[in-house]
Amino acid sequence: MGSADEELKYSVAPKPAPKAGPGEHALRWTKHVDLKDLAALPAAMETKLAPNDGVLSLGSSERTPEGKPEKISVSTCTQYLRAIDDGYQPQDTFDASQESFFKSRCAPLWFLRASQPSRESHVKDLRLDGPAPLSKLPGKLNLFVASPTEEEEAAMARGESLAALNPKAKVTRKDAISLVFVDLEGQFETTIDMIAWGDFDRDGLEDVLLFQTGHSLEGSFRSYGHRIVTRKAAGAPLVVLHDLRI
Repeated sequence: MGSADEELKYSVAPKPAPKAGPGEHALRWTKHVDLKDLAALPAAMETKLAPNDGVLSLGSSERTPEGKPEKISVSTCTQYLRAIDDGYQPQDTFDASQESFFKSRCAPLWFLRASQPSRESHVKDLRLDGPAPLSKLPGKLNLFVASPTEEEEAAMARGESLAALNPKAKVTRKDAISLVFVDLEGQFETTIDMIAWGDFDRDGLEDVLLFQTGHSLEGSFRSYGHRIVTRKAAGAPLVVLHDLRI
């Protein structure tokens, strides 16, 4: 998923995040991130990944002398982030499946590497297992709206909730950091996981990294992506700061 309003560079390594000071909220993450502590972050970026005992092959719009797409193989998060910054993408279904492994592993590391401790948080108590959780999530998380109408676009711009955009969606499983819901009419299932917290855009407010997956219940279509969300004030609706390509 790409951001419509800003091109993020993933291969540029920011300065290491400082430790949280008095009154600040430290960077933190859930069980979905395999990371002992922030000191282990640089090494984690260089750890070799071998999904399905293989490597990830990506292609670009550039052509070889034989007219075939130029291809490279990547095996670490550093290599992967550099490759997608350079425009490389999966060229077939298998490589797209392999890439999903890199997305789920590398995006949290990139988020934590780019974030800093937060002075203020309106998302620290956000949970996905409370009453009517879809009413608390932004409408932009409704993956089933592949081609939103002008009315739906306006509703999302107003900050309408996912429940308002998709009133027929039904929650089938939930806990504090994970939520599964189904659009039975469209035969589509979506999972949202809370991954990590930090001040990503460095405005002093804490942001949350979500990983969202979706798949058709009657076909082979699948979707993977990360979103950064936040609240700008206490009681304000949750909004999407960025839709990430990783």
